[in-house]
Amino acid sequence: MSEIDRQIHARIHTFVDELNDLVRQAAIDAVAEAITGTSVRAKPVSISSRAPIERKGRRRSSEAMDKARKALLTYIEANPGVRMEQIGVGLKTPTKELARPLKQLLTEGALRREGEKRSSRYFIGPGKRVKRRKRLAKD
Repeated sequence: MSEIDRQIHARIHTFVDELNDLVRQAAIDAVAEAITGTSVRAKPVSISSRAPIERKGRRRSSEAMDKARKALLTYIEANPGVRMEQIGVGLKTPTKELARPLKQLLTEGALRREGEKRSSRYFIGPGKRVKRRKRLAKD
């Protein structure tokens, strides 16, 4: 391979990497806009700059849950195979707030999970619909 060919391949590789970063950033911006309702330019987020959990001890409204579920679906569709920690960083939301809507989406079969516990990765698609267990009354 000649020097010119190497330079061409290096520039193509750099271009593809930059394009991939821009597409990922656009997806994150779209999710953030869907959540907040305002246009925001997402910046790289460190764990310490996440938003605090709102309304401790209260249940979220059905509208807030629907909004969280839509944001999760949009983010996972744009980034298949992500882990919960990555989703939290991408959505700038504590993973504790994402657990319930994520569980609902898994139960409905809108998402599927591969792996166990912290190594779980989430994908859009035909997951098994899970039946809810009935709680047994304690005697």
